[in-house]
Amino acid sequence: MGRRRLRDDELRPASPRASERGRLAAAGHSVRVRQELRLQSPSAAAAVVNGRPANGTMEWKTPGGQTYKEWEAQQLSTAPAS
Repeated sequence: MGRRRLRDDELRPASPRASERGRLAAAGHSVRVRQELRLQSPSAAAAVVNGRPANGTMEWKTPGGQTYKEWEAQQLSTAPAS
């Protein structure tokens, strides 16, 4: 099965379509992913969780508070050269 871009109505956790499809479920102040979602970017994933457009490279954080952007830069700087 190939990848497809999710439509805006599929990116909002509060969307009836997302709930009907069983992909996302509200869990208190969180959103639980109930089925695998293939998203094309950290921002698309952040939009799903937040229910609004989001800059995923800045909103996703490690438990230590490092942004995804900082984490990715660190990973790339320590990767062995090919």
